[in-house]
Amino acid sequence: MDSDLDVESQRMWSEYATGLSGTFEKLMLAEQELSGVLKLPTKYRVVFDVTVIPISKPDAYDVRYFWDPESKNTKSLKELLPHLEFTHGTVTIDHTSLDLYEKYRRMVSKLYIFIPFEYWRECTDSVYKQLEGSAKDLFRRKVTAEEYRTALDCVVNGNLAAVVDKFVSGVFNLHSPQKDILRTKLTKSALNYTDLIFRQRYPEIEVLPS
Repeated sequence: MDSDLDVESQRMWSEYATGLSGTFEKLMLAEQELSGVLKLPTKYRVVFDVTVIPISKPDAYDVRYFWDPESKNTKSLKELLPHLEFTHGTVTIDHTSLDLYEKYRRMVSKLYIFIPFEYWRECTDSVYKQLEGSAKDLFRRKVTAEEYRTALDCVVNGNLAAVVDKFVSGVFNLHSPQKDILRTKLTKSALNYTDLIFRQRYPEIEVLPS
């Protein structure tokens, strides 16, 4: 992003992404602090990537923020991405009117929280230790769904709580009920991802259906 945008445009870009002033600086600070809390090696860091930009404001398509080194002029997003012409207006499908702008905005709006894979391995190892009484038994490589879910919840709500809370409170400074809604969604994503990595790391363990 640094090569495409000047400092002022970076600020505008981040504000379009979240609708909150100063978000770019908050993201940077939160990433640094979290990396320290998680005791990650210097070369690793947590990264928050919010991409809703600048789709959140249709009129921003025509504003020339982007520097074009070839023409030596600034260009608008619409000039750089002509397909945005097709994200305006409405279309009727089966007697239902569809707002193209809203549909496109929802499709491209994403939130990614990148955490070093080494940290996820530590999390899955922690799940394994939580299951020590059953899964580590040489004669038993099966655990009940309840045992597994309890271990997974314990690890995610413990090890990853700092990541979720830092993003929800430190970056967005949300209050209930918005804070609870976002925290629930992020925690669910963390549970699903930890489950995926755990099953790949320990394929010998079978989780019995409920």
